[in-house]
Amino acid sequence: MSDISEIRMQVMWNRLISVVEEQALTLL
Repeated sequence: MSDISEIRMQVMWNRLISVVEEQALTLL
């Protein structure tokens, strides 16, 4: 359970960071 939850968290964070980076590039 813990391993799956950790992987899910990493995937969610990766998606969030990628979206934020895209928005930052658009703003800049």
